[in-house]
Amino acid sequence: MFPGCAAEPGGDTAYVVTDAYADRLRRDRLGRPHRARGDGLTFLDVLRAQAPFASPGVFVQVVRALAGTWVAAGLLSDAERDRVITAAQNADLRR
Repeated sequence: MFPGCAAEPGGDTAYVVTDAYADRLRRDRLGRPHRARGDGLTFLDVLRAQAPFASPGVFVQVVRALAGTWVAAGLLSDAERDRVITAAQNADLRR
């Protein structure tokens, strides 16, 4: 299992982001809150709605695609997108 994730009930290969982990991700490393879309959802809110993730690789693919849509919407810069993707790639999702 991955830290910050929990097996979905009834399955042992699908993972969801737990609330404790999500709370740590609500702010970036400098303590700034994540920006929200017009509907009030943050990047993390939208990411969590797409869980469970079958593997760390799928998690990175979802983050990459979502980050691209946030750049297109003007909610992330290219540099921010790159940092988000790098963080997803470097995340230690094993428990």
